[in-house]
Amino acid sequence: MPNTAIDNLDQEINPFAVWLIAKVQPFATDLRRIIASLKIKSDIERQLKSG
Repeated sequence: MPNTAIDNLDQEINPFAVWLIAKVQPFATDLRRIIASLKIKSDIERQLKSG
């Protein structure tokens, strides 16, 4: 996957996660899932960019 596709997904996922936290006010379990998803996204992005 080219870096531009990764960057596009990043620009889509981060604002959505922030919106979920701010507007929906998730319960603790949902909040942990959102945070875990962001961490997984970062790990995948780092691995793909490193080669």
